[in-house]
Amino acid sequence: MYQSRLAMNTVSLSNEDYFNVQMGKVSLPVQEEAYWNGNTPYVSPIDFGGLLGIVENTYRLLSDEGLRKSKAYIFPPGTILISRQFHHFPQIYVLKIDAAVSFHLYCIQIKTPKQLIPEYVALMLYSIREQLELFSVGGVLRFLRGDLLKSISIPLISLEEQKTLVEDKFPL
Repeated sequence: MYQSRLAMNTVSLSNEDYFNVQMGKVSLPVQEEAYWNGNTPYVSPIDFGGLLGIVENTYRLLSDEGLRKSKAYIFPPGTILISRQFHHFPQIYVLKIDAAVSFHLYCIQIKTPKQLIPEYVALMLYSIREQLELFSVGGVLRFLRGDLLKSISIPLISLEEQKTLVEDKFPL
């Protein structure tokens, strides 16, 4: 009885009615000056200061030429970013600005904002960071596979409960 209730009250990241999960798109050579120092924020793992947080600004900005060359997609605020490769645990952040995103990150967009808060989803992913590390592949440098990420289920609780969890636990 408990398991069927649990299954009814969760949603998998692979459920395309709720989520869009993809890799970031940008992979440009850093030494190519023409691609950088523009106006478009570019998020990469160097913008993360810990294991969980928000991205409000970035170290690098893409130029118009960098945007064209990379064919970058601009991810909107509320996109959840999770590192694809890591040493101990994946880093999980919520985007608070429009930004192009490095291919070193997975991007999770919520399609049902009236049912799920991005910070809540990030917090749920953070709560299973040890399992994510265990099931990733590699030695010293671990890699999180997309199929593993998409197999994760997020508990569906009321927005009020999500807000309470986020207020109590999420670093702002």
